[in-house]
Amino acid sequence: TYQLGVMTVMAWCYAEIIRYSYYILYTFDAKWVPKPLNFLRYSAFIVLYPIGISGELLCCFLTLPLIRKGLCAPLGGLMSGCPPNMETILYVYMLMYIPTFPFLYLGMLGERKKRLYPKKAPKPQGV
Repeated sequence: TYQLGVMTVMAWCYAEIIRYSYYILYTFDAKWVPKPLNFLRYSAFIVLYPIGISGELLCCFLTLPLIRKGLCAPLGGLMSGCPPNMETILYVYMLMYIPTFPFLYLGMLGERKKRLYPKKAPKPQGV
């Protein structure tokens, strides 16, 4: 699971570095955003989101046997063992991706289309 954890964290880190670099420049002035950064902001998710979510879900799935055995990390002396219903909570968390991932991914594809390939304003007809 170590490699899956690294894969997940790296995918999310790259996505956030790109996103917040874009936001910082865009906040000052939209003209400050370089075209390559604009392209990365609206294209990198195509690869990074599936990698991050796959790694996250696989980590959760591979954690289930440990939770069944009661092998959870101690929470700073507050609790020993696993919290009650932890397995159920993890299943619900994983199942939530079924409706939300397509919604988020397709939303980003739509935003990508608007930002990278904007429609040109129609020429006004003779008045």
